[in-house]
Amino acid sequence: MKKILAVATALVLAISSLCVFVFAAEGSASGVIYVNEDYHALIINGNFISSAHVDDDGDGVCDVCKAEVESEGVAYETVTVGDVEYAVVFSNDLNAASGNWNSYTLGDSSFAAALSVEGSYLVIERDTETVLSYVDGQVWDKFIISASSNVQLGTNGTTAEDEDVVAFVSDDGLTVVYDGATVYAAMEAAGIEGSSSYSLISNSSASYTITSVKVLVPADAVSVEEVEVSDPQESGETDSEDDGEDLTVDDSEPETPAETNPTTGAVLALVPMAIAGLAVVASKRR
Repeated sequence: MKKILAVATALVLAISSLCVFVFAAEGSASGVIYVNEDYHALIINGNFISSAHVDDDGDGVCDVCKAEVESEGVAYETVTVGDVEYAVVFSNDLNAASGNWNSYTLGDSSFAAALSVEGSYLVIERDTETVLSYVDGQVWDKFIISASSNVQLGTNGTTAEDEDVVAFVSDDGLTVVYDGATVYAAMEAAGIEGSSSYSLISNSSASYTITSVKVLVPADAVSVEEVEVSDPQESGETDSEDDGEDLTVDDSEPETPAETNPTTGAVLALVPMAIAGLAVVASKRR
């Protein structure tokens, strides 16, 4: 009887080992076995522990077992600007001090890729309201996207007259908004649109913290599903009845291109409010 039991035990162990080998051959990583389209598992101390596939980067491959799975997509924060919904497809919480040529790591090629999407916006946020009147050599405030060469971004502390800068769409002192296509075109002209890494340089006579850099793209460009949105007018200290004076983009014809930012419509005036005050909601993209 003992011999029969020993043989049976050995047979069970052999079959178990064979099952593990077969499952592993389905494309699993070492120590993890593929079970089915929904689950993978580990055998720990003789226990079979299963868990759902994970695909945080949305590439259709489980981050744990490396098997091909149905992608759940990537979760993006979303903001609503006027009647348009935007996805925050690039975000870097810099928390970096402004200064005279202070340089900080911005991001990799995904930064440029996000700007290349039609309808995108580049958003840079400050922690202190900064409204300057440019004085050559004394008062200035600008940002620089740097790789093998530089692209300068203007603020309310610069004009197109003082240097070759990308003009802003809106700058309420806290949030500076740039048209993504214009920034990307400047990067192409400088030959840095294909760089693998970028830095953000602060060149300012003012003192504040650059809290974040974001790129927004229209949500339909990333196939948004089941997105919960909020009205930007409800956030922060914004008064829906009298908030337009400081934020509305001037649609009148400029006297000289050097002194006026490009007109883009009143809807863009809501971008600073949406970024600074709106509680963003994580949602799944497919």
